[in-house]
Amino acid sequence: MNVVDSSLWIEYLADTEKADLVAATVENFESLIVPSICFLEVYKIILRRGGEEKAVQASMAMCQGQVVSLDEELALRAANSALPLFASIIWATAQAYNATLWTMDSHFAGMPKVRYFSKT
Repeated sequence: MNVVDSSLWIEYLADTEKADLVAATVENFESLIVPSICFLEVYKIILRRGGEEKAVQASMAMCQGQVVSLDEELALRAANSALPLFASIIWATAQAYNATLWTMDSHFAGMPKVRYFSKT
């Protein structure tokens, strides 16, 4: 199972040079977990940058994976993390599904089951 955080979703959807880092992971829908907080963040960023049509297209791409809503169990798991709010929800979701987290967020660098890529 894999969780791709918002930073790499943006790269993938914008087809930047970093998109290749996660293309195979994102396109393996059967093992893709999408935390609802990533869904929110990506939609909002793309809406602001590219408009509603691009944001809707992005959400359709993300919905090909399993979108996981924040429930009580995930909220409590996230609350026990020292990470910032969004990061703690993403981390809790990855842990709940025993998933590898793919990210460019330095909060996760060096953590277990994390594929971290520098922004530079």
